[in-house]
Amino acid sequence: MFRRLLPNEYSFFDLFEEIATFINLSANELHSYVSGKSTLEATAVKLKDIEHQADNVVHRCVESLQKTFITPIERADIHLLIKRLDDIVDSIYATISRLELYEITEILPEAKGMSALIVKCSLQVEEAVKGLRKMKNAEAAVTKCLIIHELESEGDGLYRAAIKKLFHDTDAVMILKWKDIYDKLERAIDRSEEVANIIERVVIAGS
Repeated sequence: MFRRLLPNEYSFFDLFEEIATFINLSANELHSYVSGKSTLEATAVKLKDIEHQADNVVHRCVESLQKTFITPIERADIHLLIKRLDDIVDSIYATISRLELYEITEILPEAKGMSALIVKCSLQVEEAVKGLRKMKNAEAAVTKCLIIHELESEGDGLYRAAIKKLFHDTDAVMILKWKDIYDKLERAIDRSEEVANIIERVVIAGS
C-alpha cells in the first residue's frame, strides 16, 4: 500500500522525454521565425509558454526525486540531466527575447544557420533521451550522442565564422547586440552536448 503512494521510478524517463519534446518545439518555433515563416511577437509568446511548461517539468522532477527512494539512475545525474535539458529551452527562449529586446528586424544568415543546427541537435537529443528508458537501447542512445558531438563541433565553426564576420561591421551597437544573440544560440548547442555527455556517462554506469 505504502509503495503505491510513491512515485514510479520510471516516471523520470517520462519527464525527460516530455522536456525533450519541448526542446524540439522550441527549436522549430525559433527556426520558423528566423526563416521568415512567423512573426516575432507570435514566436515570443509561444516560446515563453513552452519555457514555462518546461520549468514545470523540472519542478515535478525535483519533487519526485525528494519522494523516490530508489531511482533508475544516479540521483545527481537525474537532477543534472533535467536541468541541462531545461537550459536548452531557456537558451532558445533567451535568443528570441534578445531579438525582441534589441528590435532586430533583419536576421543575419549566420543566425539562420545556427538555428537550423539547433533543430538538428534537438532531434538527436530527443532520440538519445528516449534511449535511456531501456538499457537495451543504450547503443542507439550513444550513437545519437556522437551525432550531437559532431553537430556541436559544426556549431563552433559557425559561431566563430559569425563572430569574425560580425566584427567587420562598423556599427558598434549592432556588434554588441548580435554578439549577445550569437552567444545565446551557441549556448543552446553547447547545452545539447552537455546533455549528450550526461547520457553517455549514465549508459557507461549502467552497462
